[in-house]
Amino acid sequence: MVQVGTPREIYLRPSERFIADFVGRINFLEGEAVGREVHSGRKGVRTAIGFIECPDLGEVSEGQRVQLGIRAESIKLSGKVEGEAVNSFPATVKSAVFLGEHIDCEVSIHDHIFSINVPPELEVSVGSQVSIHLPPHSWVVLRS
Repeated sequence: MVQVGTPREIYLRPSERFIADFVGRINFLEGEAVGREVHSGRKGVRTAIGFIECPDLGEVSEGQRVQLGIRAESIKLSGKVEGEAVNSFPATVKSAVFLGEHIDCEVSIHDHIFSINVPPELEVSVGSQVSIHLPPHSWVVLRS
């Protein structure tokens, strides 16, 4: 037994990467925990795509390597490229497959691919420039 909990707890707050990956689509990103980011004073993780605000770092110490996880349905996509909003990044659409209830989409930010479930009413085309928002409270922090 690796983790005990309700299905909701296991899905939303898995205790390790194996469980997170086992119970649904999730995107992973590695980085280094930062107690307070110098310019903004926000808690989060320094990653290859930039600083990710993540207020719930749990028992992770500053400077510790971590893996962040965020579910495909938690990521928000916008057709217009946003400015300096927290956890918002310009991205390029790499694939988009209409599945009826959602569009199964892959976007890249600095060569890192994120899988996203996009609402079917949004028009998404391969190669287009978009903005994705990675909500701070949607991240799961796993020790590396």
